Amino acid sequence: EKETDLFRFFQTSDLAPRLGVEVKGKKKRKKAQEASGGTPGACSTPALASLARLFASEAYRELCAEVTECGELTERVDLSAQVYTQGGHLLCHDDVIGTRKISFIYYLTDPSEEWEASEGGALELYPPDAAAPRGTPAVTPSKEILPYADALVLFTVEPGVSFHAVREVRGARARVSIQGWLHAP
Repeated sequence: EKETDLFRFFQTSDLAPRLGVEVKGKKKRKKAQEASGGTPGACSTPALASLARLFASEAYRELCAEVTECGELTERVDLSAQVYTQGGHLLCHDDVIGTRKISFIYYLTDPSEEWEASEGGALELYPPDAAAPRGTPAVTPSKEILPYADALVLFTVEPGVSFHAVREVRGARARVSIQGWLHAP
């Protein structure tokens, strides 16, 4: 569990190396071997491994680049699973760290019942506040996206532009997702 005054949720470490996605860089490769007991790609959940391979595929990168018009993307992908239980939330931020270029969220919420706005957990997208100094998000989100099962959300990561948050989960069901980033060269 991760909790501060800015967020509260459960998150795995980077899934990509554990799920058979090739890891670039000596340090990351060593960390992946240690995490998987010396067997990179060792995974007891084939469906999760298939998702990881999809998100790391050239076809997925090309689709994301085309849809977002973000330019070239590298082979690097970061992936983790997140679970927001009742009270879980993430305050407004822009994901700008290192070479991150595309942020994506694939929802794995329970498909047997459609998610309701009253349950919270919506992804909130904030435009920049035109009346404030550059890099300041608006007070009110311009869009709220509910975590519907089997839905994919993606957006470009841009300093002072890609502001987003996760509204507090108020219902009893968990907001479950795989989230990650694709990177610029």
